[in-house]
Amino acid sequence: MPEPASRREVASSREEADDDVHFGVAAKALGVSRKTVERMVKRGELERGPTGAPATVSKRGLVTVLDQRRRHVGPLTPATENGRAGTSDDYLTPSRPQPAADGWENFVSPLLRSLLDELVAARTRANLLEQKLESVLAAQAAEERTEEALLRMLATGDRRERREARRAAIRRYI
Repeated sequence: MPEPASRREVASSREEADDDVHFGVAAKALGVSRKTVERMVKRGELERGPTGAPATVSKRGLVTVLDQRRRHVGPLTPATENGRAGTSDDYLTPSRPQPAADGWENFVSPLLRSLLDELVAARTRANLLEQKLESVLAAQAAEERTEEALLRMLATGDRRERREARRAAIRRYI
C-alpha cells in the first residue's frame, strides 16, 4: 500500500533535518576524547549543531567524519591482512646489522632485569603485609565483638549472666 503524500513529505523533511549531537556522544562515536571533539570543531573538521546549542555538533558532520575515517581505514585493512603472511620479525629487522644496538641492549638488559626483580620483591612484600594487615584487622574485629558481648551481658543480663561476664572479663584482661 503506497504511503500518502503527507507522510512522504514528513519523512523526507525528517531525513533532510539535521540534529544536534552532544560532544560526549560524538567523542564516543569517533573514539576520541571530548576535548578532541572541541578541537575538531575549532579547526573546522566538525560543524556546530544546527540549533547552535553549546557543546553540540551536527549529526551530518559527524557522519561525514566517520565515513572519511572509514574510507581511510578501508585501504589499510587488506594491506594488514596481506602483511600477516610474513612474520613481524620481517618488518622489524633492519636491512643491515647495527653493532651499536647490541651494546646498548647488553647495557640496558641487566638494568631492566634488576628493576624487574625489585618490582617482584616489592609486590611480594606488599602481599605479605596485606595478609598480615587482614589478620590483624580480623583479630581486632573479633576482640571488639567480644568486648561488646561482655558489655552487653553486664548491662542487660540477669544476675547469672553478669557473674559470667565478670568472670570472663577477669580471665580475659587479668
